[in-house]
Amino acid sequence: MTVNQASVHDGATSFNEEIAQALYMQEWSSLGAVVLIIWDMLLMFNVEYIHIWRTPSFALKWIYIFTRYSALLFQSASYYILTHALSRPPISASICSVWSIVQFAGTQTMTAVIEGVLMLRVYALYSKSTAVGWLLATVFLIQRVIAVVVAIRGQTYVRFDEICRAWNESNDIFIFGAGILLTQVIIWVMTFNKRNVRKESRSNARFMSMFLRDGAWAFGGVIILYSVMLPYSFLVEISQHVVYSWPLSLLSIATCRIIINIQGLKGAANANAPSIPRDPEDVELPEFLGGS
Repeated sequence: MTVNQASVHDGATSFNEEIAQALYMQEWSSLGAVVLIIWDMLLMFNVEYIHIWRTPSFALKWIYIFTRYSALLFQSASYYILTHALSRPPISASICSVWSIVQFAGTQTMTAVIEGVLMLRVYALYSKSTAVGWLLATVFLIQRVIAVVVAIRGQTYVRFDEICRAWNESNDIFIFGAGILLTQVIIWVMTFNKRNVRKESRSNARFMSMFLRDGAWAFGGVIILYSVMLPYSFLVEISQHVVYSWPLSLLSIATCRIIINIQGLKGAANANAPSIPRDPEDVELPEFLGGS
């Protein structure tokens, strides 16, 4: 073997080892995203049974069930596909493109769900005001349109390597990020603007404290999540398990815990004062939030 042949052989070996390592990390990371959901389900089993399965039907109950179990199903299917159909490179660009769209759609579905739940809470705070409802619906739809446009345009400039890692060559992703930021700012500002409601009664104090606490965690979490994802996807090759699998699991868990907290507060209020008339200044939980 000549020196040049040895150099080529060493380069090919090093390349194959890098690809094998990337596939290994991708599969285990995807499995970790599945385990994270299952672990949270086990942690929340008792409260889920009490506050979700034993309660009468209401909108957030079905949103909870969809968010929890569709995320688990999606992540499990993704892991299976990664360990079978997508485990033998080179993978064609057309398959990578479809896979990327499916992953993007799954993550955006969870983003839409958590935004929708937070918006329903704001809608309740403003006594189901028609103007507030239209504002929130408009913001929600604009963000979905931006996501669809970015996904469609992305098919024209995103390039994939042999294991479906993508390279982003457009600034569209930052327009998408700006939409996410604007949506979260609107939700948080409108929630924070109602902070004085808690001064009107003791039950409102508990109610608003929970809304402000969960709203702050959701705001910070979503902003941090996308602040990491977007620059990462622009500067380096995108690994699907980094920008899709883990965010999807985290968004699903966050949404479920927000809903559980709403139900837990309602249950605690009913248990502590079942026979005391409601203060007329209390904020009432609408039916879609589990109110009576």
